[in-house]
Amino acid sequence: MSQPAPHLRRIALDAAGDRHDLVVPQNEALAGALAAVGVHLGAEDRVLGPDGSVVDTATAVRDLREGGLYAVAGAPAEGSVRAVTAERSSGVSPLPWALTGFGVAAAAMAGAVPQLRWTTVVVLALAAVAAVLSSALGRREQGAAVAAALGLGGAAAAVAVWPSVVDTPGLAIAVGAAGVSVLAAMLGFAARSSQVRAAATPVIVVSALFAGLAMISPSLGWSPAQLLIVAAAAAAVGLRAAPSLLVGVDPGYHIDYGRFMVLRWTVRGRVPEFIERVDEQRVRAIVEAAEARLASTVAVLSLLAAAGIPAAVVPLSSGDPVQVISGALFATWMVLALLLTSRRTAAARLRTPPRAAVAVGLLGLIVGLAPSVSGGAGTLAAGVVLAAGAIAAVVILPLARGERSLGWSRTGDIVDSIAVALVLPCGILAAGTLNLLQGVLAA
Repeated sequence: MSQPAPHLRRIALDAAGDRHDLVVPQNEALAGALAAVGVHLGAEDRVLGPDGSVVDTATAVRDLREGGLYAVAGAPAEGSVRAVTAERSSGVSPLPWALTGFGVAAAAMAGAVPQLRWTTVVVLALAAVAAVLSSALGRREQGAAVAAALGLGGAAAAVAVWPSVVDTPGLAIAVGAAGVSVLAAMLGFAARSSQVRAAATPVIVVSALFAGLAMISPSLGWSPAQLLIVAAAAAAVGLRAAPSLLVGVDPGYHIDYGRFMVLRWTVRGRVPEFIERVDEQRVRAIVEAAEARLASTVAVLSLLAAAGIPAAVVPLSSGDPVQVISGALFATWMVLALLLTSRRTAAARLRTPPRAAVAVGLLGLIVGLAPSVSGGAGTLAAGVVLAAGAIAAVVILPLARGERSLGWSRTGDIVDSIAVALVLPCGILAAGTLNLLQGVLAA
């Protein structure tokens, strides 16, 4: 490729979607280069350099990067920025919390007075619809309203069918999960925000899969606790796989260099459509939708994990050596998988749900096991907890000072992979599947 003369410099300008390749004298100012192609900056316009920083138009061309791309962009309106800031900082609506309170009161009334069951169903359903409308049609998309709508809808479905399936609680759980899935679909259709529509999709899929698993649980002989154990184990695997499944762009936006370097000339596939210009708004929409899907998936799967860890009390108290061992391993691998998987992201809304699920799950497990623990076993457990606390205190101090270790990081990755690989088999064994297989083979 030809080189410009020593007193010239080659730059590229992108203005209003048009690209200009220029060769400009080095003593010329950037404003002169803009004027040469008919670009005149307004009061709010600015020039961005190759690194995204603002470049002064009085800068001499000799100080610009050889072959660099400089784009003309307009500054956002101050009024719109203030409006967005005011909208985000506005107060929390009390409607979702009020609806949730009505729902809890209605459920308690149905439990105390069975004759008011259908009245309770109607109240819960109306509260769920009101929460959906509050989130979808309001000026702000409210996460509390979404959670209230899904919870109230599932409760309404479960209360409606409870007398019919009281002997098979797995079917009641399936109906409740199906109700959550249907309500999430309604929310996805009614929402004006693309982020809410994207976040509703994983809720629909996960709720539908959980409803299907609960539907077949009576035929497998699973109790609700065993159903939650298997669902929690699958949720731990899903948390690990969620980023690679939900975060991605069209092939035309990137080149998978690693795949081409490994496979060399054996790569096969359709050539992606060429994208001439990367639209910032389109890219931001893709990123926001991926973040919304990932956040809702992590929240739903963490909720299943939090419900499944305390359910390990059933196999641990069964007396069957296989179930006791598999139950203990299930609880151990669940805690390790949730804690070590959460360290792979820096986003608080992706790290907090799995860790909160561990805290809630372990608390429920301890409360469930406390009545059946003898004095010696309790002393041993207290010693283990004390030792774990001492180790954590020793480790936290250097980490708080910013120290990092590649060796410990690699060790965490290895333990994380082992935990994710073994948690599902251990959960299936803890659910009594081995006894089911023995009964089938014996028949």
